[in-house]
Amino acid sequence: MAKKQKKIKLKDFTNLFILIAYFLVPIFDIFRMDIVNGGFYLFTKRFSLHEGVVLLLSILFLVLFFVSITKWFGRQFCGWMCPHSTFSGYLVKITTKIKFLKKRPKLAKVVDFILSLIAAPVIAFSLYAYFYDPKDLLDLILRADFFNGLGGSYLATTGVFFVFIHVLKFQFCRTVCPYGKLQMLFSDKKPKKGIKHLFKGINLFLLIIMVLLTATLIYTAMGAKGFNAEVRSTAKGLPVEGQLLYTYNIQVENYQEEEETYTITYEGIKDNWVTKLPETIIVKPSEKGQETMIIRIPEEDFNKNFTVKVTITSSKGKELTNAQSFYTQK
Repeated sequence: MAKKQKKIKLKDFTNLFILIAYFLVPIFDIFRMDIVNGGFYLFTKRFSLHEGVVLLLSILFLVLFFVSITKWFGRQFCGWMCPHSTFSGYLVKITTKIKFLKKRPKLAKVVDFILSLIAAPVIAFSLYAYFYDPKDLLDLILRADFFNGLGGSYLATTGVFFVFIHVLKFQFCRTVCPYGKLQMLFSDKKPKKGIKHLFKGINLFLLIIMVLLTATLIYTAMGAKGFNAEVRSTAKGLPVEGQLLYTYNIQVENYQEEEETYTITYEGIKDNWVTKLPETIIVKPSEKGQETMIIRIPEEDFNKNFTVKVTITSSKGKELTNAQSFYTQK
């Protein structure tokens, strides 16, 4: 009996923890997309889509995680981790377990309606916050700016969630939930108890893959550069006063939340060239900065091949190198 009560308490704690995490994960940038600015966040660190391998590994981790727990523990996700199931359970407890409301079923329905009406936009907000900046989304809601694509879709999603939690409740789990259908495909008909079965057959294979994927994701995220740099030619081999003019735009995009100073170094520049070579670029948080590189090549170096390497280094020692090759045709 004590063991059963302990399991119930652990389940209640897990339910509450997952429900709170659902709301807080995007707000604190633990994991969310930024489809407007073309980036994503993982453990408060911002990444660009240029570092898409981190995003790919994150998505693979999530997909494999949900498949694995279904294979390992059967349909335990619904009772232990599903935010919808947890919230619906709380609504049912409020309207059926509280004696005052239990004796007044009509009032209980009104309370259920009001709580669902309050919760639906909050749940929809959290869902959208996984794909859109929560601050901008909150500003849109406070301004009641619903006559556009984002605002209109947010209202529609709110309506859908209201139906889910007020009308369907647990019916959603049995008839609508796509993950519920997925569990029917992957879960064992007679799921085993304990953890010994994790080290046998396909379960062991999934466990090894999960460990390797987790390690790879952490290693890749830790090694991410936090910026992107491009060197683009704007003028190539223009004759100016007996020399050939080459100009390049050096652009750096800072993915971090603080201002960054990037150091620029060059390889392949000859002493007899007339140059303007910027040494640093200061870029504000989540913005782009740029400088212009100018090279004027004298006649003695005409009709030759050259390669200039431009290396941009962050204050944390992360580097990106761009090579520009050209032929000085007279």
